Amino acid sequence: MKGTARLTRRQMLATSALGLAGTLIDRGHAKQGPRGWVRDPQRPVLSLGPAGAFDHWNIFAPCVVKVKGRYYMFYSGGPQGDPDLAPDTEGSGRQYVNYQLGLALSDDGVHFHKTGGPIFPLTERANFHAAPALLRKPNTELHKENGLWHLVFNGNRRNDVEHATSPDGLTWALDARNPIYRDAYAPCLLKVGGEYRMYHVDGSQRPWRIFLATGPDLYSLSPHPANPMLELDQHNWEAQWEPGPDGVRSPAALVYPYVWKEDKTWIMYYAAYWKSGWGVLTTAMGMATSPDGIVWKKNPDNPVFTPVRDSSYDRAYVSSQTILRDRGGYVMYYAARIDTVHKYFCIARATWQGKMLRTPSPSGRGLG
Repeated sequence: MKGTARLTRRQMLATSALGLAGTLIDRGHAKQGPRGWVRDPQRPVLSLGPAGAFDHWNIFAPCVVKVKGRYYMFYSGGPQGDPDLAPDTEGSGRQYVNYQLGLALSDDGVHFHKTGGPIFPLTERANFHAAPALLRKPNTELHKENGLWHLVFNGNRRNDVEHATSPDGLTWALDARNPIYRDAYAPCLLKVGGEYRMYHVDGSQRPWRIFLATGPDLYSLSPHPANPMLELDQHNWEAQWEPGPDGVRSPAALVYPYVWKEDKTWIMYYAAYWKSGWGVLTTAMGMATSPDGIVWKKNPDNPVFTPVRDSSYDRAYVSSQTILRDRGGYVMYYAARIDTVHKYFCIARATWQGKMLRTPSPSGRGLG
């Protein structure tokens, strides 16, 4: 196929030997290496709930933080009710309501247990709770304001941003001023000096792009004049079109920005539809870097994390990721999809040893 690199015998042997090692991509072919993301041998760390649970059909968008040795995972699950009312034909729109947030806890970051039912009740306006994000420091740690945890998430399909606070991460109170922002999907919230930064997806037009809103407080956020932060322009892997339920294509999207700072460099992971060439719809993750968190440059070796074709849990979609500095390296939690029935099948885990920007990329052109 034109534009497709063939794996050498040496690369094929390395791929076979390394099994489920983190994926570094060169034009659609997976090259496995000892550097990079390594999938957890325990496989998924969180799975669908039992029949009748709020998270029995789809589970995605993990938001994980480590506080005093304990891991807190907030996630979205749904739809509530009979799965027959949420067919895999997405044209009905029924898949996109009655989602709620759940919480799971772990002492080792691998074995999580769910705490029970959803955190917040649904309302007529806020009937789709998705993409939770905690207020963080640039180093991925939790940032408290006035002794409180701060959580934002999408409340409905109009992408209203809801805000809630907690003294301990377990009991939560919704903000009476909700929504605090509008039309911003998948927020990623940071406190940088005296400024709040909320990276998010701008869904006002297709293709979706990554935007930034800033302000001195959560009630004064406004679009940054340098928007967009990222656009769909790496056409060697970012699909420009996605198929609809009726077979009609629509412009695709960049989604799920996650931003942090390593030393003096800002890093963003994001997801996009991937030109895998597998004959099925797939997503993968790309990476971009910035000196200031405003002007971004995509890694020329994108995508940096892809599905594994023969995987039992992430062979179609990998996205809605959270990345933490942990144990001298990184740990990533991400949502995975195996088919077109469950939109997201489980929450999976991968680890990275050492600093990310000190790991050479396969081409030598980017930071891998």
